[in-house]
Amino acid sequence: MLQSRTTRRALAAAAVLLAVTAATGYVHREVDSLALFACWCAGYGTLLVRAWSFVRNGRVPRPAAATARIVAIVPACAPDDADLRACVWSLLNQHGVVVGEVHVVDDGPVNRPVRPFAHPRVHWHHRLDGGSRPAALHVLDRLEPADWDFVLTLDGDCVLDDHALEHLLEVFTDPRVTVAKPMIAARNAGQNMLTRIADVHLGTARGLRMSRPLPGAGLCRAGVAFQDRDHHRGGSAAFEGEVLVVPAATVWTRAPADRDAAYRQWLRWSTTWWRTFGRVVPAARMLAGSLAVGYASVALVTGPVRSGPAALYATLYLLVRYAMTGLYLVDRPRTSGPDRFWTWLLLTPAEAALNLLFVVPVRYIALLRLCRSRSRSSTAGPGTVYHSAHLLEGNRT
Repeated sequence: MLQSRTTRRALAAAAVLLAVTAATGYVHREVDSLALFACWCAGYGTLLVRAWSFVRNGRVPRPAAATARIVAIVPACAPDDADLRACVWSLLNQHGVVVGEVHVVDDGPVNRPVRPFAHPRVHWHHRLDGGSRPAALHVLDRLEPADWDFVLTLDGDCVLDDHALEHLLEVFTDPRVTVAKPMIAARNAGQNMLTRIADVHLGTARGLRMSRPLPGAGLCRAGVAFQDRDHHRGGSAAFEGEVLVVPAATVWTRAPADRDAAYRQWLRWSTTWWRTFGRVVPAARMLAGSLAVGYASVALVTGPVRSGPAALYATLYLLVRYAMTGLYLVDRPRTSGPDRFWTWLLLTPAEAALNLLFVVPVRYIALLRLCRSRSRSSTAGPGTVYHSAHLLEGNRT
């Protein structure tokens, strides 16, 4: 089964690269402008990185020891009570693996507090400064590195498959791997058209290699997690090791079902993105991409190349999105072949428009909000820890 999955992934990546390579050769013959061809090659390079990551993430793992000491951190920014409970219980009830402690951090608004329940392995925290990364660092500052082998982070609206943690642990038999990330899928994808499109976007966006171990849904070696905490406190972004996305491990999240919910959720995710990776490098990358797309668009509209090459450049962005969507759908769990095909064919253009016209502007809005806000510390600050033994009897489950 695992070997067939690896073969399927390799064939899918090869087909994508063959198609785009052929298109690149045609563009090179038809377009005289070196700058325009460089814009095309930038998109092609992005696709090469994605395909390489896609194939290497599909390698067959070896059985792992189930005796690892694991601590889980769950940032809970005003989640639905049912979602949060499902998230915590999915951690406590993992098959073949025991999560030693689950730390839930309530960093949402005061008027929507988390409703805790009693369990000997669950600890509840409250802090004023919100955000997934500050929540993770808040807990790490209260733990001893020698007590744990792995640190698992999981958003409060996510639910782990029963064997997901077991699959994540398998890749750590390779000493070069320091972070393992699960496949992300929307459990309510069939609710309406927006949730279907959001599911495609989540799958394509979360498949990229992340350059920091925390936060986000993922399992990392404890030494790396605490090292990342110290680097953050010292202002360093150093991080070494391999990050793998494990297709066999699935995390189910809830996609936004209306426009307002989508804006709030992507604004929160974008804020976490800026806080995690800093503001200068991501901003420069997004600005460079925007300038490249803008230059190509203006040059094609006002320049001498208006027909064939113009159509090719108009479809470059869409072609890359089709390739990325296809690579995600090859591995999406609980999806039939016809559903994969029609989702890929019909929803990729909608996802491309969503990314270009909605997600990217929201990221810039999040950056502007952060720049206008005062700088805050993301390490341990004022907060309250609610241990399960201290909860009232009426809150027990």
